[in-house]
This record gives sequence, structure tokens and C-alpha cells, in this order.
Amino acid sequence: MVDKPELYDPFQKVRGFKYTGSLRAVYPLSPKTKIPAHIRRPNYGREAVSMATAHLKLFPSRRIRVNTTEDQEGVRKVAKLARESLDHIAAMIRPGITTDALDEALVQASIERKCYPSPLGYHGYPKSVCTSVNEIICHGIPDQRPLEDGDIINLDVTLYHNAGYHGDLNATFPVGEKARESEPLMRLIRTARECLDAAIAICGPDMPYAEIGRVIEPIAKANGCCVVKEYTGHGIGRVFHGPPPVYHYPTKKSYGTMRPGHIFTYGVFHCY
Repeated sequence: MVDKPELYDPFQKVRGFKYTGSLRAVYPLSPKTKIPAHIRRPNYGREAVSMATAHLKLFPSRRIRVNTTEDQEGVRKVAKLARESLDHIAAMIRPGITTDALDEALVQASIERKCYPSPLGYHGYPKSVCTSVNEIICHGIPDQRPLEDGDIINLDVTLYHNAGYHGDLNATFPVGEKARESEPLMRLIRTARECLDAAIAICGPDMPYAEIGRVIEPIAKANGCCVVKEYTGHGIGRVFHGPPPVYHYPTKKSYGTMRPGHIFTYGVFHCY
């Protein structure tokens, strides 16, 4: 019989660290994921490269890549595989399951599709999917905490296919009947979807990227939500994160105009 490791919170005694809500980390993390050798890795997926480049900026250039038809097909294919994988682990969501178990399932789903889970090793990230529960805005690390009835969880899945392209998508789900019966939580989820659909509707050639934020923020405010301004969408394809940064609120920091061949992703970061 194997003894279970003692659970602990590694941030409890960190000087200057303060939780923003009731959620707490539950460690230890499970052992480092091993990806089979036949799965193609992005450059940072090789440990030596990952450690050497962890300090680099996400957007070192403002040049927005114009993708070829081949590039577009490559991203379209891996995005479909990522969607299949997200749907697979989303079906497992229930009170009592740990986010670590969801991570393990995502690894298997990605390997079955000949994909590398893009978050693994990216800027030192230790897991293969981002599981953000309740007040965690994004990039939550899967751990040993069981999901509880009344939680919400965002699953952020990105896969890197053998052809050399990343596909990135996410979705937020209620956990259990308490969450599904919670008006504020379901309003938050519905508002994020409404903002996403409205922003997609304006996308097309010659549309300034700044217009996305001008569409999203009024919808969020009308539904009693606010946009979290610390995070943005981004270009994607042969690199995990590339220009342009896609802001979800009006700002003069936004640059660029949509052109045929541009590929980008944006998640709507809201709170209430």
C-alpha cells in the first residue's frame, strides 16, 4: 500500500503574499509529465531551451504575421484537436474531481492526437492545461484540490501539433447544481460568451484591433461585470504567443489592423 503524500499550501508562509479569496493551493503537484519521444515539441519544450528563454518578453516584435494558406490549415486542424480535448476533460467536471486529474486526462487526450500540450514548460509552467477556479482569473495550476459544488472553472487548452502549429481555446463551466443555480455565476459565464460572439461578429479585413475592446467592455458593464485589464488576447500559429496583443477594453495601447492571413485568439477576462 502506497502512502499518500501530506498535502500542504506552499504559499501560506510566503512573506508579502496574500490570497484574494477563499481558494487555496493544495500541493504537492503530481510528478512531472513525460511526453513520448515521437511527439514533436515546440522549441521551449526542450528543457535546456525552456530554462534559457524563460525571461524573454511575450511580444518582442510588433510585426503581425501574415499566415499562408498552409499555415491557416495547420492552425485550423490543431484548433479542432484542441477543441476535442477540451470537450473531453470538460465532460469530467464534477464535484470531487481534482484539477490534477483533469490535467492527466488532457495529457492523454493530446498524446492520442499526436500533440504536445503547449503550456507544459512554457516560461516554466509545470502542467499541461490551465485550470482557473473561482477568483483565479487565468493560468491556474492544476493541483490536488477537489472541485466543490458551487465552483466555476475555466479550462484553457492549447495543443501543438506535429505539423508545427499551436491551437488555443478556453471555456468556463459551472461545477454542480449550486453553481448552475447561482444567478451571478451563470450571468458571468453568459456575459463572457456574449462578449466573445459580439467581438467575433466585427472581425474582418481592415478592422482595427482596438475595436474589439470597444465592443466588449460596454456589454460587460451592462451585465454588471468588469473587464480584467491585466491580460490580453494574442496572435497564434507557429508561436504560442505573438503579436498583436488583443485588448478587451478601449485603449490607445492597441495597434494594428486585421488583414487576411492574421490569426489571433482572445479570451474574455471578467469578474463581478
